[in-house]
Amino acid sequence: MEAPGASNPYVRTLLYPAVLLSFLAPVACSGAKQSSEPAVDIRALMRDVCHEEIQVLQRHDSRLRYQVHREDRHGTTVRDQIESHDGGVARLLQHNGQTLTVEENAGEQQRLKALLGTNKLQQREREEAHNRTYGTELLEVMPDAMQFAAAPEQTPVPDVPDRQIVVNFDPNPAFHPANMAQQILPALHGRAWIDLNDHRLLRMELRNSSDVNLAWGLLAKVYAGGSILYEQRRVQDISTFTHIVMHLRVRELMLKTVQMDTDTRATDFQRLASSPSGDDAIRMLLSETVPTR
Repeated sequence: MEAPGASNPYVRTLLYPAVLLSFLAPVACSGAKQSSEPAVDIRALMRDVCHEEIQVLQRHDSRLRYQVHREDRHGTTVRDQIESHDGGVARLLQHNGQTLTVEENAGEQQRLKALLGTNKLQQREREEAHNRTYGTELLEVMPDAMQFAAAPEQTPVPDVPDRQIVVNFDPNPAFHPANMAQQILPALHGRAWIDLNDHRLLRMELRNSSDVNLAWGLLAKVYAGGSILYEQRRVQDISTFTHIVMHLRVRELMLKTVQMDTDTRATDFQRLASSPSGDDAIRMLLSETVPTR
């Protein structure tokens, strides 16, 4: 089961500016009058938020189980997903609003059984670790790569009662990318919502205003006009994604152009008592009796 989002590691760099939360100057608190709110030490907040987001980015062993609802050009799907310490694994439950047929369910069971005792999950996890390296690097340079400004007129995220900071960000013209991973940054614009209670990301909106050529376009080209919406919430003591919407047009390896339009939501979270191995997670999924038609 591929994790929600793009599989190309160079495209995945667009997802990881959850790191955009490195602020440079004090901003106002959303949902309250600026004059009545105490000033926020944004440099201290920056350190806290960056630390939190690095943990979110690098974590691959959350002990979480949840349902993934995805809509793309192929239709809609619902999957039961478990995060194991060998990576995520999922079982298809529905397609286009319908439960699986008996035959489709048997095929899904066979697919999962074929993963038992193999290293396919570990191979995928190594690829994801490579992607997370890009995200960590973006997090580290974001304070220099972006200029930030308060957006007190923006509506706070409605389901979070705590005070929030809303920040607009645009590229810093004085920033010059030092390597390929950073080449996406001068094209990014967006907005972030932060919970002031525990300094965590709630929502992020990103868009790229110009084409981005990675390795002069030899590896990938991300066309202007792309956008990403990312939301996360805390499940017990851990932050996890709840909603990702992607609209990206990408040319990969100069071979083909792909239009990526996906809407992915995570619901029905459970925290497992212990972290399963990949094989144990597969057995857990196989042990469930799911409705068929």
